[in-house]
Amino acid sequence: MNKVRKKAKSKLSVLLLLFFSSIISAQSVVIEIKSDSLYINSKKVTKEITSQNLRSLLGNPNREFYKSSTIWTYDSLGLKIYIGKEDSLLETISLDFKKDYFEVSPRKEFNGKLIINSQAISAKTSIKDLEKMEIGLESSNLDWRNASTAYLRFLFDYSKDKKKLEVVEISFK
Repeated sequence: MNKVRKKAKSKLSVLLLLFFSSIISAQSVVIEIKSDSLYINSKKVTKEITSQNLRSLLGNPNREFYKSSTIWTYDSLGLKIYIGKEDSLLETISLDFKKDYFEVSPRKEFNGKLIINSQAISAKTSIKDLEKMEIGLESSNLDWRNASTAYLRFLFDYSKDKKKLEVVEISFK
C-alpha cells in the first residue's frame, strides 16, 4: 500500500510540475521589436530561423495545422506561428489578445509581453497610442490598422468599436 501511495504522489508531483511550468512559460514569453529586429525571449529572430530553433524558443506547439501555411498553435501562450509550406520559413507570428473559436485559435489569450520600440502593447492599447509610436501606422476607417518598418509588417486588429485590440500579427517583408 505504501508503494502505491508513493507512486500516486510521484505522478501528482509530475503533473503539478508540468502544470506550473506551463503557467511560468506562458507568463515569460516576451516578443520585442527594437531597431527593426524581432526578439523572442531576448533571442533575435529572423525570417531564416529554422523550425527546430523556433521550437527551442517556444517549445512544441499544442496543435499543428496544414493549410496554405503550416500553423503551430500554442494554446497556453495565446499565439500562432505561420510557417511557409514550401520554404519552411517563418511567415507570421499572431498574438491573440481575444480568445476566438476558430479551429486554429489558441485556447487562451496572449498573456505574455509585446513591446514595440520600448512601448508595451496590450489589449488596451488604443489606436492613438499606436500613432505615437512612429511605426508607419496607416490610417483606415476599418477595424484594423497596418504598419511597417524596414523589415517587418504589422497588422493590428481591433474590436468593432475600436476600443480593444484583439490580434496583432507580425510578419517579415
